[in-house]
Amino acid sequence: MEPPIRITSLTFNSGQEINVDADVVVLVGANNTGKSRTLSEIFFTLSRSPGALLTDLFALSAVGMERRVDADGLVKWLEANRTVYQVSGEQYRRIHHAGVGDIHENQVAWGFQHDRIASLAPFLLRNLTCGERLGYVGSPQRLDYNQHPDHPIQVLATNPDLMTRLAASVERAFGQHLLADSWGTNIRLRMHPTLTQAALSYESSDGTLPPEKRLEFDSIPLVEQQSDGVRAFVGIMLTVLASEYPVYLLDEPEAFLHPPQAREIGRQLASLPDSQQVFIATHSLDVLLGVLEASGSRRVQIVRLFREDAQTSCAILDPGQLDQIRSDPLLRFGKALDGMFHDRAIVCEGDSDAAFYSLFARDIRGAHPMFTYAGAKHRVHKIARALTAVEVPVSVIVDFDALNDKGLMTRIVESVGGTWSAEMTRHWKILDMALRAGRKPATHQDARAALDSLGKEPGQEWTKMDRDAFDKELLPTNGWSGAKNQGLHAVPAGDASASAEALLSQLAELGVHVVPVGQMESFIKSAGGHGPEWVVHVVENDKWSSCAGARQLVYAALGLPHPRDYAPSESGPGATPEGPATPMLPDSPRLRCGHTSQQLF
Repeated sequence: MEPPIRITSLTFNSGQEINVDADVVVLVGANNTGKSRTLSEIFFTLSRSPGALLTDLFALSAVGMERRVDADGLVKWLEANRTVYQVSGEQYRRIHHAGVGDIHENQVAWGFQHDRIASLAPFLLRNLTCGERLGYVGSPQRLDYNQHPDHPIQVLATNPDLMTRLAASVERAFGQHLLADSWGTNIRLRMHPTLTQAALSYESSDGTLPPEKRLEFDSIPLVEQQSDGVRAFVGIMLTVLASEYPVYLLDEPEAFLHPPQAREIGRQLASLPDSQQVFIATHSLDVLLGVLEASGSRRVQIVRLFREDAQTSCAILDPGQLDQIRSDPLLRFGKALDGMFHDRAIVCEGDSDAAFYSLFARDIRGAHPMFTYAGAKHRVHKIARALTAVEVPVSVIVDFDALNDKGLMTRIVESVGGTWSAEMTRHWKILDMALRAGRKPATHQDARAALDSLGKEPGQEWTKMDRDAFDKELLPTNGWSGAKNQGLHAVPAGDASASAEALLSQLAELGVHVVPVGQMESFIKSAGGHGPEWVVHVVENDKWSSCAGARQLVYAALGLPHPRDYAPSESGPGATPEGPATPMLPDSPRLRCGHTSQQLF
């Protein structure tokens, strides 16, 4: 049956209006941007009487709603989906809904002729908050003849198909069987890892259980006695299964759930019929990815909220880009899109790079950056473009050898909203020609620099690792292969060195930061190893905290001044290993991207 209403637009208090052309709308963004308030204000706005003033709105200023049927059509929909009955002596029939109560039939015609639906809102919109879902899992009484259900479990107890779907979702999420125990005066939901519904079967001539059977059944744990996660999951599923609503408003469905269950609840919400429109406010990438996995042909909108000057605005991920996210395994199953829930994102090549660079941002006040990784340098632009498409401020950190591929660097620059200029091409050509020409043999000055770079004390033992690192620094290398480990140090002096420094500076202004020493491991060469092994070594031996070069690179990626520009702190809290006070990320205009309509890849 045609749903009676559909939300068609949202107008935020910044004046920005968006068309809602989706079955599932996922609201994401950093903290305090208005995700939860947007849901509650949708309900609040539509439930006000026509002409009533709207005050104390945090995120929205208006909600557009389409009436798809007339008042008579709505009554027919209510007859099919709610309890409609006549009370003796009353002129109008009553419409009853579990957990809501009654309204008279004459109120339908009055409430459905305006752009708001007033007292009809609780019958057509379901606004489910975090706390409410935990209380849904109880043991309501069994219904007597002519009683109307007032609890979702009472509804599902009379519908085997819905109970089967609830049980299937619980088994998929928690690996346990859901059992409905209808013996006695109450309906109880139970869970067990091996027992099935057949365990509660018993033939009784008078409808009662003998004491030993009652004890046997009572030994099976009740759902209401399970963890908050189990009760929250079952509470949500009871809400969406027990009664059909044209519009669901679900705030933080991931609350109390572990990541696998959060992803499963996303799948379940995306699997609702097309007649049901779902708005989800979430801080969980798992919920978002679950929605994308299960949505199939259902239309999905990802809306990222941000807040400036006490006003909320948003960016919408283009449908074409959304389809490409669905088809990319790293984006669908990885954590790269977690940047949508942070103030800004730093995209690195590998997971070890992201872990190392994130160390230097731990104590920065006023910011919650996300350090994520692309899996390889040739994927960096894909991750960056997916995030900038919903206007997440993005910076990139890549190793020096990424400069070897001008096409790749052009794509990376464009992915963060920049343009590869003719001047950058000129500098790149000078650098490329110089490195391809090779490198001169090492000098005594190079040998002294190589020894200093090992970071060893004069009395320390000379190890094979030291010798290998020393030889690697001094042996003549062929251009770009040497630059991979040595960065600017491998660039010949003169025009090539000047062009390399100018190119790195221009890239940094656009948000693309190149490791000047070559690669992450070149910051602390005395650590040895590579990737995770190297990171573990520098952390366990606290070598990272005094690495001024890496700190400077991270601060630049976050838009902060050079670390040395901070005044020394007199107290311990907030002091960095070098002594300056912990910086605070300055307020900066939201990154506005000029490529949201381009292809994601």
